[in-house]
Amino acid sequence: MHLPANLKLFYGGAWHEPHGGYASTMDPATNISLADAPLADASDVENCVQAARQAFPHWRSTTPEARCEALRKAARILRGNIPALATPQMTVAREEIFGPVLSVLPWRDEENMIEAVNGVEYGLTTALFSGDTSHALRIAAHIQAGCIGINSMAFHSVGSPFGGYKQSGIGREECLEELLEFTQLKSYAVGLGT
Repeated sequence: MHLPANLKLFYGGAWHEPHGGYASTMDPATNISLADAPLADASDVENCVQAARQAFPHWRSTTPEARCEALRKAARILRGNIPALATPQMTVAREEIFGPVLSVLPWRDEENMIEAVNGVEYGLTTALFSGDTSHALRIAAHIQAGCIGINSMAFHSVGSPFGGYKQSGIGREECLEELLEFTQLKSYAVGLGT
């Protein structure tokens, strides 16, 4: 995979030099330098947050169809600029990775997609993007993941159960179910005699 020598940060509709400088990234299998990755500092993060705040009112008023088309356009740009999208066999698609990593797996066959997604041993979060929200919800019912985003990243809020399937954990957090884990149930069997 060949990447540009110096990557930049993209926010507010433009590319920006990072205020935090750059860090060299290496392929651990070959020790070959991949690229100099941008290091965002606090001012870069604040600039990104401001750009998102400015975009949010427009995004909120955008129809689901227009959002879907924008995401499809982004997918076409990614597909045209990423030498190889992830496949279900790749480590990035099979393991939980906590960090700024995006694994894009395009599908045309629904049954194969569900089988491949459920074929991994983890199931914390996932996201489905579709022009038909009802159809995406029907697919989501078959996905073994604790938190599923529909036409958005998977997010959760306090009061909404959060937890994974399979090797991604047992139980749920940030909800009533979590509090119940700290209780002990007891049953009584009382003979009333005759």
